[in-house]
Amino acid sequence: MTNCQVAVIEDDRELGELVIEALGMELDCELHLILDGTQAMQWLSGDLAPEDVPDLIILDMHLPGVSGLQILEYLRSQDRFDKTKVVITTADSMLLEKARGLADWLLLKPVAFSHFAEISRWFKSTSASNRHTSPAEGKR
Repeated sequence: MTNCQVAVIEDDRELGELVIEALGMELDCELHLILDGTQAMQWLSGDLAPEDVPDLIILDMHLPGVSGLQILEYLRSQDRFDKTKVVITTADSMLLEKARGLADWLLLKPVAFSHFAEISRWFKSTSASNRHTSPAEGKR
């Protein structure tokens, strides 16, 4: 899979770099690490062209600035992110429940390298099958 973008929004730099490394081993995508919620919202709400919308977002729920839940709600309220896959990571099981139905994949921390290898394979398979569906058909 080429010509795709992945955003990892994680305030723990070490974990974010681990996620980037794991995804990079499986995906031929442009990978972005964003370390706080405010920067993530600025990047996501900027004047991105539709082709530059991330195909996959790995989103932590506890972020400085803007929370992961606020970012998730924003993503799901914007039509241009209809095809964006969102994976939530958090150690807070109550926040994970709030994300149920809004995210494509939920991960309770601690997470392992192997989780992101599995997510990469899932993303490749769902992206290939959704390339020829409408946004409504391809959504969750």
